[in-house]
Amino acid sequence: LKGTWYGSLSGSSDRRLKKNIEDLGDKIISAIGKVDLKQFIFDYPEKSKNNGKIELGAIAQDVISAMISEDVNPDDYGIVSKYQEPSGESYFGLNYTEFLVARNAYLEKRLDELEERIARLEAIILQQ
Repeated sequence: LKGTWYGSLSGSSDRRLKKNIEDLGDKIISAIGKVDLKQFIFDYPEKSKNNGKIELGAIAQDVISAMISEDVNPDDYGIVSKYQEPSGESYFGLNYTEFLVARNAYLEKRLDELEERIARLEAIILQQ
């Protein structure tokens, strides 16, 4: 996995700056839906902006495992990156903007499925 670790809540979204625009694939949506969200305290205080407080998020290695389990190559997406500290130690980072876009797509899909199921059950009840 290659990439630069950084955080951003905004970015270029102009259609003219993009190519190969497609709907999110079922495999990536399913993969991100499998990732359990966690709460944690960073073991290294210098990594945290919250001064040892509990943080919320996902674990990059869990995201990688979920993607691989759905036959999705993590290197094809910008969700997980690997960065290197000046000390030479390397760590994984998570692009939460991309992660949460896929997670939202998963939740929308689940909601649609549940609404369809409710409609089918209501139809059965009304027929009785």
